[in-house]
Amino acid sequence: MTQLPNFLKWTGQAAAWIETVQRAPDVEFMAGYRTGAMISLTRGATILPAQLVAIAHSRSQQKSITGAAGQVDKNEVTLIGVQHHPTLPNFDVQRGDRFTIGPTRYEITFVETALDGRIEAQATGME
Repeated sequence: MTQLPNFLKWTGQAAAWIETVQRAPDVEFMAGYRTGAMISLTRGATILPAQLVAIAHSRSQQKSITGAAGQVDKNEVTLIGVQHHPTLPNFDVQRGDRFTIGPTRYEITFVETALDGRIEAQATGME
């Protein structure tokens, strides 16, 4: 994703731009987040429809684990989706759901729904 949301926020022009292009729900949600994506979660054997989320990578949570099979990199990310938005569907996520970003497979380990306007899901991935 480009740095347009950061630029608009910095210049104070975000509100005018959102009104101009008539994309308020999507742009309003993604403004302020560095990385946004459409992801498809897998729940059991079912692949859910793609959903719009912001992805927050946690650099401090990257670890290397050495075991019998060798060294494995462990990464953590937080997915942020909407909740109770007037036009966008709620983020449909449950503990145990799985998804892939690049070569890394992630599994949802924690879901927080008691937040104002958003749902956050923490996920752990292994490369």
